[in-house]
This record gives sequence, structure tokens and C-alpha cells, in this order.
Amino acid sequence: MNRPSIAQPEISQPEPSQPASAQSASAQPGIPRPAGPASPMFISRPAELAAVRELIADPAGRPRALVLTGEAGIGKSTVWSAGVELAREAGWRVLSARGDQTETGLSFAGLTDLLDPVLDEVLDRLSDAQRIALEVAMVRRLPDGGRLGPNEIGNAVAAAIRELARDRPLLLAIDDLPWIDGATVAAFEYALSRLGGEGLRVLATQRTASTLAAAPPAPELLPADDVRSVPVTAIDVTAADELLAERLDLRLPPTTLRGLVEHSGGNPFWILEFGAALRRGDGDRAELPVPTALTDLVRERLGSLPPDARQALVVTAALPQPSPELVIRALSKQADDPIDPIAAVERAVADGVLTVSESQRLRPAHPLLGAAALDALLPLARAGLHRRLAELVEDPEQRARHVMLAAGEPPDAETADRLAAGAEAARGRGAVSGAIELADPAIRFTPPELVSALAQRQVDTAELYYMRGDIEKARELAATAWAAESAEPSVRRRALALLTHTSLYTQGAAAAQKVVDEALAETADDPWLRSLALAFAADFNVASDPPHARRSAVEAIEICDRLGAEADPTALSTALLALVEIDMFAGRGLDRSLVERAGAAQADRRWIPFIERAEVRFGLSVKYVDDLDTSRAVLTRMVRTAQEMGETSATLVLQAHLAYTEVQAGRPGAARAALAAFEDAAREAGPGIGEPASLTVARALLDIMDGDLDGAEAALLAALERLPPIPLVRVIMDTPLATIALLRGDVGQAITLLDGVLEQARAVYVHEPAARGRPEGDLGQALVTAGRLAEAEAVASELAEIGERLGRPTLSGIALRVRGLIAAAQGELDEAAELLTRAVEAHDASPMPIERGRSLLALGQVQRRRKAKTEARQALQDALDCFDSHGHRPFAQLVEAELARGQRAGAGSVLTASEQRVADLVAGGFTNREVAARLSMSVRTVESHVASVFRKLGVRSRTELAGRFPQ
Repeated sequence: MNRPSIAQPEISQPEPSQPASAQSASAQPGIPRPAGPASPMFISRPAELAAVRELIADPAGRPRALVLTGEAGIGKSTVWSAGVELAREAGWRVLSARGDQTETGLSFAGLTDLLDPVLDEVLDRLSDAQRIALEVAMVRRLPDGGRLGPNEIGNAVAAAIRELARDRPLLLAIDDLPWIDGATVAAFEYALSRLGGEGLRVLATQRTASTLAAAPPAPELLPADDVRSVPVTAIDVTAADELLAERLDLRLPPTTLRGLVEHSGGNPFWILEFGAALRRGDGDRAELPVPTALTDLVRERLGSLPPDARQALVVTAALPQPSPELVIRALSKQADDPIDPIAAVERAVADGVLTVSESQRLRPAHPLLGAAALDALLPLARAGLHRRLAELVEDPEQRARHVMLAAGEPPDAETADRLAAGAEAARGRGAVSGAIELADPAIRFTPPELVSALAQRQVDTAELYYMRGDIEKARELAATAWAAESAEPSVRRRALALLTHTSLYTQGAAAAQKVVDEALAETADDPWLRSLALAFAADFNVASDPPHARRSAVEAIEICDRLGAEADPTALSTALLALVEIDMFAGRGLDRSLVERAGAAQADRRWIPFIERAEVRFGLSVKYVDDLDTSRAVLTRMVRTAQEMGETSATLVLQAHLAYTEVQAGRPGAARAALAAFEDAAREAGPGIGEPASLTVARALLDIMDGDLDGAEAALLAALERLPPIPLVRVIMDTPLATIALLRGDVGQAITLLDGVLEQARAVYVHEPAARGRPEGDLGQALVTAGRLAEAEAVASELAEIGERLGRPTLSGIALRVRGLIAAAQGELDEAAELLTRAVEAHDASPMPIERGRSLLALGQVQRRRKAKTEARQALQDALDCFDSHGHRPFAQLVEAELARGQRAGAGSVLTASEQRVADLVAGGFTNREVAARLSMSVRTVESHVASVFRKLGVRSRTELAGRFPQ
């Protein structure tokens, strides 16, 4: 016969997270051994277990979840444990955790339960950043001084899950999901949203009603469509009779048994407790016991305990992850009522109110029992308990939570200090939400006369809210801290930095500029604050007022230089990066030494948004000075870093610019890969993610390369309707629109658009050709075609000057090409050929092969006019090979037309290398889509090649082509 226990309906098996081989063979002296597997009857739950089997058998590739719901004591955990065993028997790997009300504030307690038993299997397969993130979160190592972001943990969790799911399917089993700590929930929400074909399954329980303690809302780990909820139902009279006989060796008369089932609602917990009360009483078993509510039964159960066992239960219920040693130490600190702590724990286990898990933790035998024990304490006694526990625990976050529960009314400086220390510890581990739970009360408990401490905590908390995505709350806290004029200057500088940044995002540039102006008005005696305000003035005005921005940046840098090692690193790095961009846009080149200096200054900064990192800004800018290889390398590295840190919005921006870089480099396959990566990241991020202008332009340029001029035009015009009227955005959109017009032969429209591009760019001091889409080549060609040679020469002269001054062969080559076209239009064919030959030679050192192809095309056209047929054909063939190898169909078609001029169209035409490869596959029976996949081309490019092959060979069908190319 089993001893009656309040626990048995819910925890009839040991914790599933521990394999059977992990059961302890010995226990420390005086500490109870873990309870072995219980052997009570399992109540048949065919419907619930069928749902578990369906979850395991579900073939869906994406993550799916089953949530077992029901009131406390209904048997959810028993079904859950059985479901875990079913999964294991089916060969699944199971990661399990049990939620606990005392652990909801202990960051990553659930993550540790889930991953700790298996983490060593995958650590060496994770990146260094992912491995460190998990080890810090799970307190396997101390933070190295930096701070983890919440998404870094989530990204590391996703990577670990992918590795764990490689060899067999994976089940996350979470009992009492609403009581899992918030940091773990945030990490898994992020991770699960980024898992695709791993086939992960989640089995969880959720309390829908509680007699003694209300459970918080259950987190939404997966979209509602991927979650199935199944209620765990009441048991009937037959099952109740078997349960009482098995657990309590109790048989009741049928009438009493039916009344008991009706009175308890068929809840196994209630049935056992009523049965236990009957056994304890001396009355007629035909009558139900006097208590009529579960609360009464639980209180009666607690009241019957020896005082020391009850105290052991109280201490255990108040501690997250309580080891027997910690509980014994806490009990030994009770000076008012000394007890034998070891005997107290042993008695509580013997009385069935505590259990020892396989992970060597003490637990209340049922969550309701622990909650009731704490609720029974008077407020002063409960505060005293948490005060003692705060002195025992070593983890700053745990200590802070006990301090918070023991605290009286604010303010209290000591309480505030401990809360702030706990918040800092949680933040260092990437538990942003957990840190906020402590940082907010730290502000409330800080005495108002401690102005600097209060302002510093407001800024610290503002940064936490910013990291969580609540930008408006961050702005409010930063504004409050900034208003504390008597606070330490270093604190106010941090407040100003965050206030300007958040004001820009929530209220616009005008509001941010107002903050900066107000700061400048009061900075006469504070060079640190003045340098910071000037740096932000420069940063905000890079695009709107570059001359003012440059003056501000230069003055800020000069102040920082005078301050030397005492300079504010935020002011220095912000001013340097602003100056780099201002000068780059102005056509002065990119000063890499300033970028390096900004990066060094940022190394001393406490916290910085990812997109503001010097290396990120450099990667975004360096493509505008034609260093596409460096841009690609930096952007690719920063994409990888952003992904590891879970910086989704930064990842999207970087992928967009990487796609644009690859288009400019004539690498359409790599550009499409970056676009696909953007789409994947956007899907993971969910709705609300817009498309950056750089991505729209990259997509349109790819469409142009594929020959889809209509699609490119439609996308650009739609973006112009959608995006705000920013001059530089209009500039980079109108440049490809002009290319489309020129390819269609609409020279007038091309000139109109490109004249507007230059006018708008110059109005905002953008003189760097690459930053305005390099319109000069198209404009020069269009002006020559229109007979406006003097204007074309002016375009070429400006471009030649920049190219020579900055050592930019791309710009020099385009200028030479325009001048070659001018000479040809004037009939100076020898001069034109010489200029175009020099253009081709300049382009040999350029990272933009399409420009080389265009100069070769122009050279071939001039050589034909000079009657130099061999040279003309060679230049044109080289141009065609260039356009084919880099996937630019419209230009390739222009070359083909030149080559076909004067020749008989048909079988005598020579196929290009790309056309030959396509023809061979088509003749072999492959579809256009299959050919595209094999040759890494777009389907549209294959279609264009097929049409060209048909025209050159004079065939009309794929069958006819197959006859020309026997396999």
C-alpha cells in the first residue's frame, strides 16, 4: 500500500529530464535520497494519449505543439509524463523542464533544465558566440565584461536545437508552462520562430484554473495555428474506485463513491484528499468529510504537519531551484525557533509534502501545497523568510528577488542597490525582461535625494527597454534622467545619447534636433556635453544640411582631441562617423583612418545599437567608393555577427546592401542569394518589416539584367509611392528608371530623369557618383545620342576629375567612354577608338565588369565604323562574353544585334558560350526551369538565351533544336 500523498496524482514519475542511468546511487549523509519511480496505477486517458501520439506522428516540417489543459490536480502532469515516455519509446530525444512559481523570476532556470543535460553534446558544434551565450545564460561561465542581448540567447538556442535534432526528432516537454521564467520563454519564442524543417514538437501543460493560486497567462511559443489544446478530463466512478484502492487501500460504498466523484468534479487530486480525510476520521464512511473545499483540505493537511516539517516546506517553496543543502542551511538560520534542519527535511519528505528529484532538488510535492504554505505565513513572517534567504543565496539576481519580496515601502537605498545589482547581473546574461523586473523597482526604491544614482538607474533601465523594443518607454526614462540637471555629467551624457536616439525613432528628426539644440544651449561650461551635442547635431544633419553637419562634427572632434583620454567615446565615435559619411557623399573619398579611430572609441562604450557600429557603417559606405570586395567581406561578416546576436532588423539592412553590392559587382547569383536571405529573415521577423530602398533598387537592377524592364519599372514606381519623399531615395530610384528608358530608346525621358538626379543630388551636397547610382554613364550616352555634346563633355569632365583625384578606375573609365562617344559623334573615329581603348584598360582595374562590357560595346561599334572588322568583332565578342557571364541580357542583346549586322541571320550565327550551354541542355530535354537550376541562371535569362539560339540557328522548336544537337 502506498502512503497517501497530496502529490501522487500529479507526479507519479521522476523528472523526465533525467535519464534512468542518472539516478543517484548514494545520497549525502543526512540528506534524503531522490524518490525512485512510483508505481501507482495510471488512470487510463485514451483521448489525451491519442493526442500525444498524433503529435509525435505529425509529419509537418515546422514546429508543432500540444498543450494539455485543465484545473489543478486533474492529472495533467501524469499524462504529460506518460507522453514523454511515449516519445522516448518512439526514439525521440526529449528535453524537459517543469515550471515552478518560485522560479518565474529566476532568469534561464527553465533553459538550464531543458539544455543542461545535453548541452555538452553540441557545444563544439556551435559558433564561439553561440557557445559563450549559452554558457553565460546557464551560469557555466561568467560574463566577460560585455553584455548579451536577449536575441543572442535565442539565436544560440535555435542553433543548439538544430544540432540536437540532426540525428533524431526532438520533443520539448514543459510541465506547467505558465510558470517557466520569462527569460527562457523569450529565448524559445525567438528560437522557435527561426526553426523551419527541424520537425520540433512541444508537449506542455497549462493550468486553466487554480483554487489557491492563479497561474499567469501561458506564453505563445508558436503561432496559434501550430498549437493544439486538449483538455485533461475528469475521471469517472470506476476509475475513482480503482485510484482509491491503489493509492489509499480504501474502498467506499457505491453511494459514497458516487457522491465523492460528484463533489470533487472527478478531480483525482480532490478524490485522494477527500479519501485521505475519510481515512483520518472516525466517522461513517457513508458520509463525506466535513471540509467541502479543496482549500480547507489543504489547510487541514498543512495543519496536521509537525512544525519542523511545515517549516521545511515553507523554505523549499520560497526558493527557486532549492537543493537540500540550501534548504538545510536556511532552516539552520532560524534563531527564533531553532530546529534540527536535517530531521525537518527528512520528516517533510516522509510526510509526503516534499520530494527529492533526480536533479537533487527539493520540491513541494504539489505546486498547490507550496503555494498554500507560503500564503499561510503572515506578511511579516514572509518578509523575514525572504530576508534570511537573501543573505544565503550567492547569485545576485536571486538575492535581489528575495530582497524585493522582503522589502517594505520605498524609498530604501540599500534595497535599491541590491535590486540594481540583480538587474545588472540579469542583463549581463542577456535576460533583459528579468533585468527590467528588478530595474523598475530599483528606481522606485532609490531615494530622490540621490539624484545621480536615480538618473543612472533611469538610463540603465531605459537601455533595457530599448533592447526589448519599447522605444517610447526608453525615451520617457531617458528624458527624466536628462532633466536631472544636478546629476553627474557622465550620467547626463548617457541620458542625452539615448534621448536623442529614441526621440529620432519615436518623434522624428525635428524632435531629436530640438533635444540637441537645448543641450547646446546649456553646454558652455561642459566640454564633454557640448562635444556630445555637436556630434549628434552632425549625425542628424548628414543628409539634410551637410555643411552645418560637417562644422559640428569637426568642432566635436576638436573638443575630444583637447580632452584626450578623457573625451566622451560616444561623442568622438559619432562625430568621426558623421564626418566620414559627409566627406564621402561630398565626393572627397572615404577616410579609413577615421573609421578605425571611431571603432577604437566605440570599444570603450558601454552599449551601442548594432547598426551604429563603426564596422557596420564602414561596410555600408565603402561600396560607394567602388571597393566592392571590401564591402562584400565586411557586410558578410557583419551579417553573420548580426545573426549570431539575433539582430534581425540589422540583418535585413545588411542583406539589402549586400544584394546591391553584388549587383554592382556583376554577380547576379550572389545578389539573388542575398535577396533570398533577406526574405528568410523577413519571414522570421514577422509582419511590419518594410523593404529598404537599397533592396528595391537591387531587385530592380536584377530585373533589368534579366530583361524584365516592365517589372523593374513597376517596382521602382511603387516604391516611390510608398517611401517618404527623401531626395537621396528619389535619386537612387530615378537612376535605374533612366536606364530602363535608355534601353527602350527613350533618350528624352532618360535625360529628363538623369538631369533631375544630378539636380537633386547636388542640392543635398551629394557629389559622390556612386552614392547617386552612377548616372553619368547613361546621361553622357543619352546626351551624345541627342546631339548635346557640350553637356556630355561637362558630365565627362566632372567624372574624370573625381576619378583622377580619388584614384577610381571605374569613374575614369566611364569618363573616357563618354568622351569616346563624343569623339565618334564628331566623326573623330581614330580619337574615339583610342579613348575607348583607354576606357577598357581603365575598367580592367575596376570591380564593375558591366562597365567594361559597355566600353567594349562602344569600342566595337566605333571599330566597325572605322572598317576595322577584325578588331570590331573581337571587341564585340569580348563584350558579349562579359554580358553573358555576368547575366545582363539587354546589353547582350545589343551586342548580338551588332554582331548580326551585315551577316545572314540563321545557321551561320555563332552562339556564345552561355547560349551553347543552354542549347545543349534544352536539346537534351531539360525544361527552362531545370536549365536555370543547373546553370545558376534565372528562368527569364534562360528564356532569353533560348530565343537567341532559335534565332541564330533558324530553328522553330525544341524538337528541331534537338535534331541539330544529337545527344
